[in-house]
Amino acid sequence: MFNLSRVPNSFRNVGVWPRLALTIALGFLVFFTAFGLLSMRMVKGSTNRILDERLVLTQMAANEIDALLTRAFHELEKATTFASFDPQAVNLEEEYHMLAHTYGRVSVFSLGIYSTHAPPPVCQDIVSEYTSRYNYR
Repeated sequence: MFNLSRVPNSFRNVGVWPRLALTIALGFLVFFTAFGLLSMRMVKGSTNRILDERLVLTQMAANEIDALLTRAFHELEKATTFASFDPQAVNLEEEYHMLAHTYGRVSVFSLGIYSTHAPPPVCQDIVSEYTSRYNYR
């Protein structure tokens, strides 16, 4: 049945109840260690899956934002073909109108369109100035 010659003498000299308690404690230790390792592997796999899903969603959102920004740049470039945008010009009414129209198409990413060539203050929000003057939107 069980070969006692392989068991150390110190363990053989201990009573039945302490031997049983030690055996049960070792069994629980092995069980909880195995259960803990398997649980950690499952949590790691779940975490990696969630991070991969977040990465895909972030890439999709970035692609959409890139497309919107590309469209915004295209709209601003197209606006330069309809107005001269000469900062030295006396009447910038045509530029105001064109930028206000363009701002309506790209307003998702913009708090305004600023002219750095305007007289002081160095940056002037020409869209809000035009829209407030003519109720344009």
